[in-house]
Amino acid sequence: MNKIIHPFQFPIYSKKLSNSIFLKIKNDVDIFLKNNILTTPINWDCNTLSSVNIPPDKNINSPTLINEIQKSSLEYYKTWEFENNFNLTLFHMWVNIASPGDYQEVHHHIPSLFSGVLYIDCSEKSGNISFSNPLKSEFGLMGIEKKFTITPEIGLLVLFPSWLEHSVFENKSNKNRISISFNINKK
Repeated sequence: MNKIIHPFQFPIYSKKLSNSIFLKIKNDVDIFLKNNILTTPINWDCNTLSSVNIPPDKNINSPTLINEIQKSSLEYYKTWEFENNFNLTLFHMWVNIASPGDYQEVHHHIPSLFSGVLYIDCSEKSGNISFSNPLKSEFGLMGIEKKFTITPEIGLLVLFPSWLEHSVFENKSNKNRISISFNINKK
C-alpha cells in the first residue's frame, strides 16, 4: 500500500515494491555490483561506498527501477499541488553500500526537485534514514519534532524534497546495507 506521510508541513512518500518488481531490480543491482568497484567520495565524511561519481551513462541501469521511479515521482509530484505543471526526469541514480559501522552524514540534494532511496538489502538495525525538520527556529515554541525517521526495509522506496536535510544512522547490523539513491529534476 502506498502512503503519504506528513511529519512536518510537506509530504514524504513511501511505497513497498511488489516482490516480482523488486527481484528484477535486485538482479540489475547484483549485475552492476559484480562488474563495478565502488569507492567513498572524497567529499563525504563517512566510509560508505558509492557509485555516485560514476558517470550516469555507466552507472546502475535498471529499466524496471526507472519505470517505478517515474510512476512514483509523478504520484508524489501530484501531492504537492504545484501551480505549474513540470515534466519530471530522472537526473541521476547511484548505488550505496554501508558496511557495519558506516553511516551517512547530514546532507541534501539541492538543486534537484525530489530525491529518493530504494532499499535493496538491509535490516531494521542497518540504519534509519533521518530527516531534519527545516523549521529549526520553531522547536521550542511549538513542540515540533526535530527529526523524523524511517526504518529501512527491503523493497521500500522513499521520495522526499531534495532540499530536506537528511542523514542515515550507523549500520548496527552485521551485514551491508545496500541502497539506490536518485534525484528527480524538472525537464
